[in-house]
Amino acid sequence: MRNLQTTLIFLQIISLSLCGWLPVEREVKIEWDPESTPLEIKTNSVLGSNDHVYVFFYSAEGQLSGGVVLRFGSTPHYWLLYCSPSYTNFPVKLPSTADKVWRITLTRTAGVRIVIQCNEVEVLNILLSYSTCRYPYWRSYWNRDVAKIQFHSSDTASDYYGSQPVSCTGLKAEWRTAIRTTTKFPVVPGTVVEVNCIESRALNKGSSEVTCTSGTEFIFNLNEPECINTGTKTMMYKVYTNVDRIEMNRKKVREYQLQLIYENSRIHIKETSFMALISDEYLEKDT
Repeated sequence: MRNLQTTLIFLQIISLSLCGWLPVEREVKIEWDPESTPLEIKTNSVLGSNDHVYVFFYSAEGQLSGGVVLRFGSTPHYWLLYCSPSYTNFPVKLPSTADKVWRITLTRTAGVRIVIQCNEVEVLNILLSYSTCRYPYWRSYWNRDVAKIQFHSSDTASDYYGSQPVSCTGLKAEWRTAIRTTTKFPVVPGTVVEVNCIESRALNKGSSEVTCTSGTEFIFNLNEPECINTGTKTMMYKVYTNVDRIEMNRKKVREYQLQLIYENSRIHIKETSFMALISDEYLEKDT
């Protein structure tokens, strides 16, 4: 029976490893940057167990750069190393299931921000500042670049750690006004998404297929998708030619049935017996 239990545990570890999960080792510095790769931790501790997650951040030189502590007391608490005055209640209710996946993200796009998700529910989003941190020297730690993590020996809750792929949730914001897709989001990373222009007369000068990486980020083989407005109209225009050779002070006016083709903000004019490329200032619509 003991051999069977050992085998099952071993198979479970292998299965989790294949899914991107690694068993937690305490007091070992691990190469990890939670700013570029959110850290995910699996726990199955229940409230009231008083189990803790202790994960500390370190710079490449081994200097302490902050850290996150989670406590499973009668109510769940968090503590940000060298910032929080004490264990603090989460601002929202956590998922009730014992099996939890915590995602810890560090961002620096506008100050130092810690975002914690539990089973894909955002439970903490805090901008570190002198008003949110008790310790006046918090910047000395949290402003350092993070290159390593370490699970402290006091950690009794963390079972596995890793970084699972983040699903793609939609097209990039800057694409959405001109580009569309029939793909239904969310999709898993690696999914090829076909895109085309919303306007029927627009031309996509970039890739017609993009590959999801995470969130709203995509890669493409050619150029980035870009829709250029094109179109055709047929109207009467007066085209002013050069000064008439006979009457030097008069401009000669000719009328043509022209086809206007708009392309890249220029106007191509085409007529059976006449072809020219001219700019807007030489055209006057016939009224």
